[in-house]
Amino acid sequence: MLKKSRAFIIRDDKNKFSDLEDVIKVARALGQEAFRTHEHVNVKRIWPDNDYDYVVVVEGPEQERTNRLDVRRGKKVKNVLTKGED
Repeated sequence: MLKKSRAFIIRDDKNKFSDLEDVIKVARALGQEAFRTHEHVNVKRIWPDNDYDYVVVVEGPEQERTNRLDVRRGKKVKNVLTKGED
């Protein structure tokens, strides 16, 4: 199993965060968007920062490691010649 991690910078420009719980909610939402999943995303670490309000590391859900490529097949296109074309 393989887990991926991402780091995010979260700013509170409008002073809407009342406590760290709000920062965790935003970090989880960003993590779900980044990992393209609706599963639980773990917030591993939060650093308060002077330049950026918070630096957050999130870890995505476990993914199976495969060497297979997922390829989508489109509609089959039939090449038909009309009269007079070669």
